[in-house]
Amino acid sequence: MKKIQIYADEGANNFCIASLISALKYEKIDQKYQVVVAKKDLFQKTDWQKETHLIVFPGGRDIPYHNALKGSGNDSIRDFVQKGGNFLGICAGGYYGCAVIEFEKNGPLEVVAERELKFFPGIARGPAYG
Repeated sequence: MKKIQIYADEGANNFCIASLISALKYEKIDQKYQVVVAKKDLFQKTDWQKETHLIVFPGGRDIPYHNALKGSGNDSIRDFVQKGGNFLGICAGGYYGCAVIEFEKNGPLEVVAERELKFFPGIARGPAYG
């Protein structure tokens, strides 16, 4: 049974992780895929790729994602997707998959930075509120 790997390490919000797991179980996705949580160390290897259908980055904070995975971790994730694997970014995870983030520019939560995955080659701007 292939896995859905939910990133549950630095930056990931525990409520978002729990909600995502609950939603996958509610929709009975866990009957087709093994739903597991993934720590940052997983992505430093490549053997996870063959057993994984989807990796999910839930809501949380993008900067800790970047600090935990920059370099080889992101290379491994990008390689997985380029070989046909699936990536789902929710909230901060969606921003993380873009080439550039402009979040709350000139505000107290400002994040303006490039990111390595670049699944969307443009700028992710936010937030949606305010």
